[in-house]
Amino acid sequence: MNIKRVVTAGALSASLLIPSSITFADNHGEKVMKPTVQTEAVELRATLDKLFSEHVYLAMTAMRKGANGDPDFEEAAEALNGNTEDLTMAMASVYGVNAGEKFNQLWSDHVGYFVDYVKATAAEDEDAKEEALANLSDYKEEFSTFISNATNGQLKAEALAEGLETHKDQLIRGFNEFVEGDYEAAYETQSEAMEHMYMTSKGLSSAIVNQYPDKFNSTKSVTKAAQLRSDLDFLLSEHFALAQQAMQNGIQGAPEFEANLNTLNANTDELAATIGSVYGDKGEEKFKKLWSSHIQYFVNYVVATGEQDEEARQDALDELDEYREDFSSFMSTATDGGVPADGLAKGLQTHVKQLTGTFDAYVNEDYDKAWEIAREGYGHMFTPAKLFSSAIVKQYPDLFTTEMDGPTVSTPAVELRATLDRLFSEHVYLAMTAMRKGANGDEDFSQAAEALSKNTDDLAMAMTNVYGEDAGEQFKDLWSDHVGYFVDYVTATGEGNEEAKQEALDNLSDYKEEFSQFISTATDGKLKAEGLAEGLETHKDQLIDGFEAFVDGDYEKAYMIQSNAMEHMYMTSKGLSSAIVSQFPEEYNETKAMTPAAELRSRLDFLLSEHFALAQQAMQNGIEGAPEFDANVKTLSMNTEELASAIGSVYGDEAGEQFKDLWSSHIGYFVDYVKATASDDEEAKQKALDELDDYRKDFSLFMDQATDGRVPSAKLAQGLAVHVDQLTKTFDKYVDEDYDAAWRIARSGYGHMFTPAKLFSGAIVNQYPEQFETEDKEPVEEAMFEDVPKDHWAYEPIQALADQGVVKGVDENHFEPAREITRGEFTAILVRSLGFETDMEVPFDDVGDTFADEVAAAYQVGITDGISETKFAPHRSITRQEMAVMLVEAYEAKMGMEYEVTEDYMYDDENEINDYFNHYIDAARELGIMEGYNGNDFDPLANANRGQAAKVVYMLHKQIK
Repeated sequence: MNIKRVVTAGALSASLLIPSSITFADNHGEKVMKPTVQTEAVELRATLDKLFSEHVYLAMTAMRKGANGDPDFEEAAEALNGNTEDLTMAMASVYGVNAGEKFNQLWSDHVGYFVDYVKATAAEDEDAKEEALANLSDYKEEFSTFISNATNGQLKAEALAEGLETHKDQLIRGFNEFVEGDYEAAYETQSEAMEHMYMTSKGLSSAIVNQYPDKFNSTKSVTKAAQLRSDLDFLLSEHFALAQQAMQNGIQGAPEFEANLNTLNANTDELAATIGSVYGDKGEEKFKKLWSSHIQYFVNYVVATGEQDEEARQDALDELDEYREDFSSFMSTATDGGVPADGLAKGLQTHVKQLTGTFDAYVNEDYDKAWEIAREGYGHMFTPAKLFSSAIVKQYPDLFTTEMDGPTVSTPAVELRATLDRLFSEHVYLAMTAMRKGANGDEDFSQAAEALSKNTDDLAMAMTNVYGEDAGEQFKDLWSDHVGYFVDYVTATGEGNEEAKQEALDNLSDYKEEFSQFISTATDGKLKAEGLAEGLETHKDQLIDGFEAFVDGDYEKAYMIQSNAMEHMYMTSKGLSSAIVSQFPEEYNETKAMTPAAELRSRLDFLLSEHFALAQQAMQNGIEGAPEFDANVKTLSMNTEELASAIGSVYGDEAGEQFKDLWSSHIGYFVDYVKATASDDEEAKQKALDELDDYRKDFSLFMDQATDGRVPSAKLAQGLAVHVDQLTKTFDKYVDEDYDAAWRIARSGYGHMFTPAKLFSGAIVNQYPEQFETEDKEPVEEAMFEDVPKDHWAYEPIQALADQGVVKGVDENHFEPAREITRGEFTAILVRSLGFETDMEVPFDDVGDTFADEVAAAYQVGITDGISETKFAPHRSITRQEMAVMLVEAYEAKMGMEYEVTEDYMYDDENEINDYFNHYIDAARELGIMEGYNGNDFDPLANANRGQAAKVVYMLHKQIK
């Protein structure tokens, strides 16, 4: 969950159009904006947060009441209409009356289509249900175009349509879950749907303030402080919505009461974790105890009302009154007076009156009043959210100050890459799992295959967002075909039909050519069809070889290939995301998908998501006693080793070992849970969950300390609770043979792992920014050489390498950066910078003592083979393409791995690049070591100079670090 906020529609027009003062702090004569939750732009976002999230709360409630035939359905629907009017007024205050009227017409239509679906469900009219869904799909397209046009294209229609599709799916799914009696899922979906609307308001508010900066005093709606306020807005308003629903459900003895209350308690946990992330574990525990008590007092009030016990009702109100004082004192103390106790106590009194008031009116069957008060109560919760967030930001301004430009894992381009990472790698995880289940005849094969189909839908939507609907449809057709060919192969294997197997392989080969051409054309040739076809051939071979190994019982090979196949897809997403952002730089804010920070995030994305995939597979294999279990667990252990190595590379060997011990322990607790399930030992299952709970705290504290607080322990513990819940629930549903739920949760769990990957990588990059810099920064020291002043393009690399003794001047005061560099000189610089040494004799007879040691070391590790078996030509100038070869060979030697090129980049002088050198030149570019110059030329045959050599060796050293 997240958070959101509220403002009345009347206040909205004022907040949109009337500037307010902004506080500045004097900082050595400069004016610097203090972080704050109270700017014109943030108020706009809060207003839209309130109205869009209230729409979901009222719509889902009204739909349920319609299904039940509740007596207050009409009044709930009227409250929803009131929300539509407020949203209309908000849009009109920005875009004018005509736009407001158009919005009202479209928005009202879509509300009506949901009503149609409810009525059709009650009438069991499948045709009418389909008609309602079709109308919602048409609305999606029309409304997306309307908003895109209103924002002058700042919000793309395709992306808006995707968001509306999610909104539609959530409301329909939540309603169907309710009708089917799956109340836990229904309330979970309600929470997701409300939170989703905060993304809508975040995007729309950002677009509006960019359109009309003067109206919003040039403030921003997307800041760290604004996010805190939005998070608290969501949690506090959701609290009211769930409490109001629970009080009605409680007095009615409704079957959904327990699920409603469970979701309310989960909301309490998230609120407490948010407070704990600021004020520590003790603050979290104190908050949770107080907050939970006031919920219980409302429950007492409902029980007393049901029993018509006026004395007990008054006792509940008295207890709520005492709670007001205690809670107000707690928050005032925690915020050092930033939240005044008296003011908060008054606000809490309003909250109590609104919840009991709407409940009393409902009990008395005054439904108009009940829903009038309900809307007021929902909106009121945005006031304490603003109060709390403002106090926290003032208390800890450094946590909310906008950071200076620097390396980051959170740019539009990196987010695109992460999305493609998730979807392409999930394809492999689901495809290989489904193929095995098909071979085994497992009962959940159909559900695993359906999960794979949904992954295809998500990939197609991602392509649609970039290239439009026609391209999205073509992608889906092609991608679905290739999935089908793998299914054909599995089917043919099961039947022992070699001819059908070969036909499936032939179809995959044809697909490879067609799909490669499609992607190459879509990317305007930035990805060459030949290179794409090669990558697809690898993908095909990996899935087929992995399947064959599984069928043959070579399970270790099967799981090793699965790991390689998943990792291979990260190269695919890296290349495609780079091509897309190169095509549409403005849409990605001129950011890059390939940076050192992006590489770190992508690596953690792979390792953490693979952990989930392997753990989910192992838990299923364990309960089934499957023969592949040991191989599965072995691969999971290797994943742990790689994760620990990644952490150790940042924080040292000791930290790597500590990480490994903690991470391994939590895997062991999942194993215990599986064993306890197999033996029907509920006590042992609970013990495993308790141990996982202890692990959450220990691991969260470890990461908090390692990152110097950049990964807050409370926030991480909350995320780990989600991880534990997802793994155990997908397993429980599998055991219970509820395969639809099992695979729905599995997909959510896989996707969730990309959140901690972003959190960890963001913290590391923030902690060690110099290791992830991509731009040269001006050093503070004096220039070492007279001919390399501080404003020289190669100043930093020359200065840094000279400090390390890697390069030397031609004399004490001169470097001569423009002088050509020889093969011997460049080899010496390269080898010295990476610390390669050898005792072997130099194998070339034309290399003297000056470069003998360095050339010998380069030869031994595979950087160079000379120009023949006996000649190296150390005194010949080195060309730029020769330099690229040695750089990449040096990178591979140092990293102990071959670099797989993802994009055959086309320089303008590509025809001058020899085929042998092409791979190395592309690799050097992708690694950020060496690029073209003079526009888009590479100039492969030009002789390199000393300045260029220093620059590329310096960039290589940084990339390896």
